[in-house]
Amino acid sequence: YYTVELSSDNYIVATAGDFNLSPLEIEYTATNYSGVYDGQSHSISVNVTTPSSGYNVTYSETSNGTYSQTNPSYTNAGTYTVYFRITAPNYITVSASATVTISRQSVSVPSAVSGLTYNGQTQTGVNSGTGYTLTGNTGIDANSYTATATLNSNYIWSDGTTTSKQIPWSISPRGLTLSAYTTSWTGASSYSRTYATGVNSE
Repeated sequence: YYTVELSSDNYIVATAGDFNLSPLEIEYTATNYSGVYDGQSHSISVNVTTPSSGYNVTYSETSNGTYSQTNPSYTNAGTYTVYFRITAPNYITVSASATVTISRQSVSVPSAVSGLTYNGQTQTGVNSGTGYTLTGNTGIDANSYTATATLNSNYIWSDGTTTSKQIPWSISPRGLTLSAYTTSWTGASSYSRTYATGVNSE
């Protein structure tokens, strides 16, 4: 409040009452961020239109925490609340918040590789991909196997679930071709012949 005082030797001055100068309101827009995980960092945005200069915007990750001019940014999937304050001389301080929402990225459940046949080497029954890790997806012997696909925290299966998936796969036995060996008896007491009967002469 302010009081006006006037004085003059030549005039009678009427008493002037108190008057109040009200602070102005800050005009601004705060924009949330919403998107799908892309490995990039994201943050809210605050745009002040009134006053055009002389203002200060500070941010905090908690409403009663320490505020600074650093606007927090986030990369991993989740919902984050960012608190901000806008101050300027002769203006009412603004205290508000906005959110950063990052959704999990959708990935398809991997499928088994078909047509694998025993070859004596390590074979992969389920191929690796983005957004998940695999265990039990390789083998050597002809057999039935089960691979486990486990999601990383920033991803979701295309069916809307996040639990690990069990993926059956197999390596089939290899067929052997047998052929007869014919020789003519020449009076020898014995005959012998070596056969390579399988992969790597197994």
